[in-house]
Amino acid sequence: KKSKFSTMAQLMKQAETVDKEAELKLREDADPKIKELMGKLRAELFRRGATGIAGLGRKFRIIDDSGDGNLDETEFAKCMKEQKLGLDAKEVKMIFKFFDEDDSGTITYDEFLFGVRGELNTR
Repeated sequence: KKSKFSTMAQLMKQAETVDKEAELKLREDADPKIKELMGKLRAELFRRGATGIAGLGRKFRIIDDSGDGNLDETEFAKCMKEQKLGLDAKEVKMIFKFFDEDDSGTITYDEFLFGVRGELNTR
């Protein structure tokens, strides 16, 4: 039997996820170019199915030279290029900045997937 605490924690986590998804959607909708690029990226990942996501995960881990689970802009651009997603350097930079909300200069694989997963899971 689940405790009230664990159920409440799960509900809070779900609410946090919904809030973050809504925030990303608002940020994306506010910039037509980002909306277009994210559509392009999602379409390509969707076309590739699970292989596309798994492939990106492998590339992230391979390119993450420091092994800290973060990619800087150069590493991210290399990953996008190797995945042959058809994005030019300016587009990759825009997508990177979209995911790097805190301006830390890095993004995690989880942050990247969080931004694209909603559209990928609607199938």
